[in-house]
Amino acid sequence: MKRFKSIIAPAFLAGLALFWATLPAKASLVLTIEVLDASNTVLGTATATMDTNTQTISSSSGPGFFLVDPTSAAGANQLDYAGIFGGVAFSLAVAAGSNSPGSATMADLSIGYNTITNSSGADRKIVIFASDSGFTAPLSPPLLSFATSTSGTVTGSAKDGSFNANASGIAANAINFGPVTGVNQSIGVNGIPSVVSIVSSPYTIDATYGVTLTNLTSLKTGGGLVTLSAVPEPATLAMAFSGLPIIGLLAWRMRRKARA
Repeated sequence: MKRFKSIIAPAFLAGLALFWATLPAKASLVLTIEVLDASNTVLGTATATMDTNTQTISSSSGPGFFLVDPTSAAGANQLDYAGIFGGVAFSLAVAAGSNSPGSATMADLSIGYNTITNSSGADRKIVIFASDSGFTAPLSPPLLSFATSTSGTVTGSAKDGSFNANASGIAANAINFGPVTGVNQSIGVNGIPSVVSIVSSPYTIDATYGVTLTNLTSLKTGGGLVTLSAVPEPATLAMAFSGLPIIGLLAWRMRRKARA
């Protein structure tokens, strides 16, 4: 009997370890929105977490968060928010989207918005944070191109704009923009891509989009995009950072929202 137990115990533990290894890693898509005044005092925050394995909202700070398509397959994760706080209206949704767990050729994380309007009577700083912890691909080798870009239009005046991203703790080259003033003035900035090596998974990609809007200023149809991809040939690389990828991806995600 003692010998039988000595055989069964290791086998049981090995089987248990194999069972846990086959379970999907916990993966979460996070969207956080803050509104601050000119002295950087936080006037309001909205935050939620989506479990990308179950395609459900696992936690939120309050109403206003929703999923475009709770039954969508991995590769089309999107968490949206619509509401008003701090004198700023987030209309038709602000979205965090990703293609986690990624593919052999591409990982992406995006922050998108349809319309953001400051009607508070004073300057307001808007900070939008997105993060996805469920990326398992692509991995190095080969080396990966780490790129960021922004787009959108401004009616009024936007200043102190920035877009920052990290992948597996590695910072991308920051984007800064503004002031941008006028009617339907374009925001379109491509960050300088860097080459990175990511060898372990799962890993996290996060991004922060910040901008200050003067009173009665609106932002429309834009946001920021982060991509990790295998380092391409120089000609392909130039096209990748021409500004077209972010416009296409964000427009696609906003159309998904409109159809829902």
